[in-house]
Amino acid sequence: MPIPMPNGCEAVLLDLDGTLVDSLDDLTDAVNALLAEEGLPGIDRVRTRAMVGDGAGKLVERALRANGGDAGTAPALVPRFLAVYAPVATRRTRAFPGVAPALQTLACAGIALAVVTNKPEAVARTILADLGLDACIAVVVGGDTLQQRKPAPEPLHAALSRLGPSWSGTTAKTSRPPVRPACAQSSYPTATATGPSPSSGPTPSSTSSRSSRPCAGCGDRGSNSGLEFRAWPRCGP
Repeated sequence: MPIPMPNGCEAVLLDLDGTLVDSLDDLTDAVNALLAEEGLPGIDRVRTRAMVGDGAGKLVERALRANGGDAGTAPALVPRFLAVYAPVATRRTRAFPGVAPALQTLACAGIALAVVTNKPEAVARTILADLGLDACIAVVVGGDTLQQRKPAPEPLHAALSRLGPSWSGTTAKTSRPPVRPACAQSSYPTATATGPSPSSGPTPSSTSSRSSRPCAGCGDRGSNSGLEFRAWPRCGP
């Protein structure tokens, strides 16, 4: 069901895995390749889903522990996992239905878009580019971009800062999307820049900023007047 664009929304920060793309198959293949090298049994997509969300280190640690391996060796094995995963990161990964048009709709409304993920930044950028989702994404902050990673707030603040000076006074807050299908079990929040913090002073109105910022994907200078967009499936880790 169409949902109205929130009033005053000028930027949206999105997670990648389980929000924009279904990457479980490629992650499972890479984990299983690593486990096989360690002489351990593999895991299936369902088990991978329960292990992802906190970066490659935690994924490797959880996979080792669940399959009788030594979880203490995870830090040493992470580089090998990433070396296996990076070349196949888009072999079976796909965008969820409706993601591409939803991103274009938001961008054409003048809403700045950023991806904040715990996946390494280079891999995240590759996935976005290979799936044709990068045109409307202005900023990517990965799990290795800063010393901190989600759920720490620093990656969100960094994304807002990199969107430009207009966001220097915004307040990032996490919230659930207003509409999710019944199958969506994800615990990932969506962060939205909602406007200036109390001490930041005035910023340009949402109407003027949207009308002056063209869509990165198609160049259209759209208006959010009466805009509606459809929620896309948010089923993932």
